Amino acid sequence: MAQLILILPPGPPTPTPLDVQRAVASRHPAALPAASVPRWSTASRLALPGPRR
Repeated sequence: MAQLILILPPGPPTPTPLDVQRAVASRHPAALPAASVPRWSTASRLALPGPRR
């Protein structure tokens, strides 16, 4: 004699607070896009003429 038992797969995991924070951050665009504010450059600038010593 055999007995059959229905086994249901576990549901989706409950999101952690970090998961929720990442999801909210990905929905809102940044205040300033990174491309619009260059912070540094690898190109060297020409030296400004200053007073000679």
